[in-house]
Amino acid sequence: MTDPSRDDVVLGIDGGGTRTRAVLVDAGGRVLGVGVAGGSNVHDVGATAAGRQLRAAVERAWAVLGGAPGRIASAGCCLAGLVTDADRTVAMAALAEAGLPTDGSQLVLDHDGAAAVAGAHLGHPGLVLIAGTGSACYGRAVDGTVLRVGGWGWWFGDEGSGACLGREALVAVAEAADGRGRATALSASVLQHLECGDADDLLFRVYVRGLDRAGTAALAPLVLAAAAAHDPVASAIVERAADHLARAVETAVRAIATERPPLALVGGVATAAGMRARLDRALERRSVDIDIVAAALAPPFGAALLALERLGPITSDTLDALCRTSRRWDDAL
Repeated sequence: MTDPSRDDVVLGIDGGGTRTRAVLVDAGGRVLGVGVAGGSNVHDVGATAAGRQLRAAVERAWAVLGGAPGRIASAGCCLAGLVTDADRTVAMAALAEAGLPTDGSQLVLDHDGAAAVAGAHLGHPGLVLIAGTGSACYGRAVDGTVLRVGGWGWWFGDEGSGACLGREALVAVAEAADGRGRATALSASVLQHLECGDADDLLFRVYVRGLDRAGTAALAPLVLAAAAAHDPVASAIVERAADHLARAVETAVRAIATERPPLALVGGVATAAGMRARLDRALERRSVDIDIVAAALAPPFGAALLALERLGPITSDTLDALCRTSRRWDDAL
């Protein structure tokens, strides 16, 4: 591959609680390389650790091109947990740690929902339901305003997320061990995943060794698998999660005030086969009138789109190139 002009490269970053995904795009919208690293939610890991993951993801994207990293003309950095000015201050410290642009003329710094909405609907009005490690529903109104429903973190929010599913799995295992709850297949799968001999070992595993948000969310696939196998306890957990997510969408639809807005699903929980049918039913029960569509671009490319906008108006040819060339890299992300 011929190297592009290094002064024309833009960077898009989608930093979540589990993964950080970076993409490099030339000024014409052609995707040049991608890189993936660990989570960079500054609430979870702090500025220094987040900076290391940001740096690793970007370096891996540059490695696809070969040679030394070049200059970044513009960067769209969209990070989970970025809500307040204090969050932005910590995020800027993480960017500095990573050696990334911190100059406002080169940088679009926003929450991960902004990247998801921009990518899913290519800048047009619409909704995005994100349910991965955390959860939130984001919407872009006709006037360009971006709204958020949910996304309050796993202590008092993120209902329907992977962390929420994982926590409920732990509760189910504990209740089954006590006899307070029904026997469930989750007991065996959760204990095996956490390398516990019995339920009592969970006390040491969780409270002494520690189980963070990402580790808790890693239990979500076990819940979805058990629900798919018709375990009643796991099925009830997933049903509750679907209703929580549908409630967030219902609220966002009222706020966006757009007739039958398109809704894209993003994140491992939202797009899981075992969740989609339940979510459809929960939305129907709530009489939510939306049109579920495939996201045009994954969030990292949405972040790159925001970076391209910083350089000037985006032509249809640039947008077409971004959509076309991004497909090659979807599996890598």
